[in-house]
Amino acid sequence: MTMKASAQMWVKLGWARVAGAALLVAAVLGSIGCTPLTVPAGQPGGSSDSTDSTVGSDAASPGSLATEAPAAGTQAFATVTRVIDGDTLDLSTGERVRLIGIDTPERGDCGYAEAAALLTELVAGRDVSVTNPAEVEDTDAYGRLLAHIGVPGVTGATVDVGHELVARGLAVPRYNSTDGYALHPFEADYAAAAATATPFTCGAPGGVPAAGQWSCVFDPTYDQNWHNDAWCNNGAEGYRPTLREWDSHVTEAELMESAAEYARTLNAR
Repeated sequence: MTMKASAQMWVKLGWARVAGAALLVAAVLGSIGCTPLTVPAGQPGGSSDSTDSTVGSDAASPGSLATEAPAAGTQAFATVTRVIDGDTLDLSTGERVRLIGIDTPERGDCGYAEAAALLTELVAGRDVSVTNPAEVEDTDAYGRLLAHIGVPGVTGATVDVGHELVARGLAVPRYNSTDGYALHPFEADYAAAAATATPFTCGAPGGVPAAGQWSCVFDPTYDQNWHNDAWCNNGAEGYRPTLREWDSHVTEAELMESAAEYARTLNAR
């Protein structure tokens, strides 16, 4: 027998053994009633109808809730490290979050400082739930994670901070199904809260303080002096107060909390 013929014979023998082993495995599995691994309908990775589906290689694996931002339609937990304004905050995961379905006053508008102060009061330094509903895009045009943020209430129930801002008159329902965006889970609740809320006002239409009514906004000077980054005015005059002089490092949220108190003191005179 030539070397080539010998090699061909061993190849044939090898395939025969593989085929025989495969038939043996199939026979054993059939005899004990084994079926392919499936996921029940309605479970992650499963079919939405009554037919089971085989788990594929791309099945999602759970991540660490303490370190990873949530995927669409999931809830995670993280710590709030910074409040940017009334509807934006930073998480310990490294994500910046834009609250879903509400809008708070922009910098320079009436209520800006108060909305930021309320959000700071609710979430700063606290562990919160972060929920990105499946119906809503993961992020906005600025790359911010879109999410509902929840904090534990006094009764132990979770309080949605977006609802709290609306209920206190410091936010309005927006970016929802009424203006071309997705319907989010709390849309009806926000609308109901807005219907009974008393909108925050600074004393004059358009967000401009009336003469004698002081209001302060965050207006950084970028001069390495954190204490004078608030601008206060009463519609007739304005200036920069020096706030929290005892504090060696002042965050935006801390400064605006002091600025809001400063404005209330001026208005009480």
